[in-house]
Amino acid sequence: MLNKVSKQYGLLCIFTAVVFSLLSTSARANTRLVMIEQENCHYCEKWMVEIGDRYHLTEEGAIAPLRRVHLEDAFPTDLPVALADISLTPTFVLVHNGLEVDRMAGYAGDDFFWGQLQQMLDKLPTQNEAINTVNTQVTLQ
Repeated sequence: MLNKVSKQYGLLCIFTAVVFSLLSTSARANTRLVMIEQENCHYCEKWMVEIGDRYHLTEEGAIAPLRRVHLEDAFPTDLPVALADISLTPTFVLVHNGLEVDRMAGYAGDDFFWGQLQQMLDKLPTQNEAINTVNTQVTLQ
C-alpha cells in the first residue's frame, strides 16, 4: 500500500513540475512589448541608442521580448486592433495572450522608461493566477 501511495505522490510531483514549467514558458511565449515607431522619430532613435541595443539582455526583455512595428507599414493582424489607432511614437504596448495589458506613450529617458515598464509588467497575471485558471478549467471539465 505504501508503495502505491509513494508512486502516486511521485507522479503528482512530476505532473506539478511539468505544469509549472509549461505555465512559465507559455506566459513568456505569449507576452511581448510592442514598440510602435516611425521614420525620423527622434525619441524612437533615442530609445534605440539608450535602451534598444541591450533590452533583449535584461530580465524585462526575457519576460516581454521586443517587437517593433512601424507606422508606415501595414498593421500586423495578430495584434490587438486598438493598437492600429496609435499615432504618437514611440508608444510601448505590453501584449499578453493577444490582449493589451498596458501602454506607455513617448520616451522621457532611461529611468522613466524602466520604472514605467516595471509597473506595466506588474499587471501581468502571476503564476498563481495562471495556476488557478488551470485548476478551474480542470474542475469544470
